[in-house]
Amino acid sequence: MADPEVVIDCVALHPDDVRTATDIFADADAYVYVSTGGVYADTRIPIREDASLHDWSPDMEDDDAHEAYGPRKAEGDRAVFAAAADGVAAMAVRPMHVYGPHDYTERFDYWVHRVDRFDRGLLPSDGGSLFHRSYVEDVAAGVRIVAESGTPGEAYNVADRTLMTLRESVELLADALDTDVEVVTASERELSAHDLAPSEFPQYTPDPMVVDTQKLAALGWRSTPRADAVAAHAEDYLDSDRDGTTHGPGRQAERRAIEALTG
Repeated sequence: MADPEVVIDCVALHPDDVRTATDIFADADAYVYVSTGGVYADTRIPIREDASLHDWSPDMEDDDAHEAYGPRKAEGDRAVFAAAADGVAAMAVRPMHVYGPHDYTERFDYWVHRVDRFDRGLLPSDGGSLFHRSYVEDVAAGVRIVAESGTPGEAYNVADRTLMTLRESVELLADALDTDVEVVTASERELSAHDLAPSEFPQYTPDPMVVDTQKLAALGWRSTPRADAVAAHAEDYLDSDRDGTTHGPGRQAERRAIEALTG
């Protein structure tokens, strides 16, 4: 039987997975469960680790629907806390939307593709949408620091220490790709005239989603400067076969909206 000193659990998607893992690895020096910022029911900003979590019921155990993801991970956090109460060195790390090299979700790639390929880009609302994100190397560093210095029974948010709006993301990408892009913004009403909606755009949120990362920073964790993080993602994108076009509205619909809005 394996007898690891530290267990980093990136694969537990259901509460029973966490209960089983914390039982099997009860003697490990540290068990770190990679949870998600999606566990929070109370989203008043900044969202601190003691904010209320989504409710869960046993009938969600095998529910793989997107809507059940947050509640399932939240119950996984509760399983971590219960294990810690029984003496297991169990902790949770809660990343927000992760971006960076090898991002198989391609959510941020949608924006890289637009900036790389076109000189005008469409942004929902005023471009100020603020969805807190986590650079992948900072997530890895956070997990390591929690394993080394975290307190059993605690959860730790991990996300960029300096936030960026959608507009700022596009501007940073343009710098990283050494190009220029004209940002065209459109209200919900203007988008609807072209059968588009703000919610179609990746990483858009109508209300700010921002977590407090001071608890992790107090352990010595620091985040990568956002320009460096965006540049690393863009460089990896150029070397990959990803394009992010499975997300967001099609370019033809965007072009029609841009032309109508700009004359």
